[in-house]
Amino acid sequence: MTANGNDASRAGTPRRRRWIWLVLIVSVGLNLLFVGLVAGRMWARLDGPPGAPHRIVTRAVEKFSAKLPASKKQRANSLLKKQREDNRSLRREFREARRAAKEAALATTYDEKRLADALARLRDVRTSQYQAMHAMVLELLKDLTLEERKILLRYIQKASRPHRHADHPGNRRKNGERRREQ
Repeated sequence: MTANGNDASRAGTPRRRRWIWLVLIVSVGLNLLFVGLVAGRMWARLDGPPGAPHRIVTRAVEKFSAKLPASKKQRANSLLKKQREDNRSLRREFREARRAAKEAALATTYDEKRLADALARLRDVRTSQYQAMHAMVLELLKDLTLEERKILLRYIQKASRPHRHADHPGNRRKNGERRREQ
């Protein structure tokens, strides 16, 4: 009789182990699914919102220039190249100005004048970025026809809109209406 009792307890153990392994596998699978969903959402938002205005305009001009005739395309690409070179130093200055403003704000002793000067420098650098972008756009637009200028402005408007997902409340429409493109 003891042999049968030992056999019964041994027979129950593998079955319990099977359930534990099954639960473990399902749990790992659900965890991987959850991690994958979170990582996918993060990956989709890595680029984030469209970004600074100079980036929006340069991306729009890049896409637009692909549809231009060869001579205008070459001109647009040379303007973009010059814009990028000019913007490189401005980005460096902007990072330094932002760092200085952060240091002034987080200093052990609060110095309002130092912070105000750092913020003024930050504004000046941002203004310089806008001025460089506007100069590039002025140069580009003078060679374009009215129809091409309209198309470029549509590209810029489209690029400056924030990315919207279908689950965003602003995208929900009643009765299955679709969002109207402008």
